[in-house]
Amino acid sequence: MNEAIKPDKFNIKSPFVAKIEKEAVASGNSEEEIILSQISASDGWIVLTDEMDKIIEELDGSLSKLMETGADFDSIGKTAVVKELVKSYILRIKGKVGDASEAVRGTGGN
Repeated sequence: MNEAIKPDKFNIKSPFVAKIEKEAVASGNSEEEIILSQISASDGWIVLTDEMDKIIEELDGSLSKLMETGADFDSIGKTAVVKELVKSYILRIKGKVGDASEAVRGTGGN
């Protein structure tokens, strides 16, 4: 009987994944912490955090603009709620990466 090849048929790990797993075991940190720590050390993370900061500024500015133009309280309230939710998600991402970096580079490992 013909059977489709399923992803679980292969247990191939890239050298990068194998290295991460080895570092995690050796350092006592999780694989996720090590990966996030590596992200925080990259130039891409600097660019991404700058973009996140710009988005937060734009969100704050859009709410101020609504208030300046005399928008109704309902619009201002809805915008404020959405702004705070998005801002909290962005800050949570930044915090998670920062915490992982501290765990790996600080007291938790390397």
